[in-house]
Amino acid sequence: MRLPPKSLGIGHCSQCTLSSVVRRFYIPPFSDHHASVSPTRLSEQYQPSVLHPPNTILQPPPPSSPIPPPKPKPRRFHHAGTLISGLTTFTAICAFISFIKENVFEIKSVAGESMYPFLNSDFNSSLQKDIVWVNKWRPGEDVRRGMVIAFWSPNHPNVVAVKRVIALEGDVVVTKPPYPFPREEVPVGHVWVEGDVENREKSLDSNYYGPVSKSLIEGKVTHIVWPSDKRCKIDPEDWKGSPRVLEGRGKVEKTEFY
Repeated sequence: MRLPPKSLGIGHCSQCTLSSVVRRFYIPPFSDHHASVSPTRLSEQYQPSVLHPPNTILQPPPPSSPIPPPKPKPRRFHHAGTLISGLTTFTAICAFISFIKENVFEIKSVAGESMYPFLNSDFNSSLQKDIVWVNKWRPGEDVRRGMVIAFWSPNHPNVVAVKRVIALEGDVVVTKPPYPFPREEVPVGHVWVEGDVENREKSLDSNYYGPVSKSLIEGKVTHIVWPSDKRCKIDPEDWKGSPRVLEGRGKVEKTEFY
């Protein structure tokens, strides 16, 4: 006779066909019903350790890229100071160049053929202009006959003319047309200038506007700079003089020009 499980005092599982007594000696197959740990967690728990070769120095993980510091804002006052300093330097350089040009020397080109053949000897063939050195230091002092000077034209105040001094104050000059008088005495503080060209119609000089005041002299032409084959120093002693000039007593009275 078969007794019910309760009569034997043996527990019974509703999902198993074996009694609790038999389950003490029999391990049923693995099932989720009897497992308190999921297979995934078991696999993680019993995962074998990673073995490293000997003498291996484990490096720490690379640090994350640092955050760049914020860019400093441009200093407006610094840029303004640099700009002011640059403008000051530029102004000083321009002032220095202007002082040299107005009071010391200047390199000029000679236009026209009034000083032919001494200057612009190739003017008729190539229209080439000679370049000369003009000494502007105290231009009205120590002016001599035979000097080539640069001066402001009395007829054209905006034009700088280049002519040769042939007579000084106190000299008497036999003039040429269209001057209204046959002779002219050069007054104090003036010079008589003419061009070297033989054709008087090509030179606008003292025979048109009379003696030139020394205050209009801008400088003395002392050297020919270009062309290179004519480069030389202009010496007043090389001028042979003019038979139309009756040299007087020189300076009538001492006059200083600045």
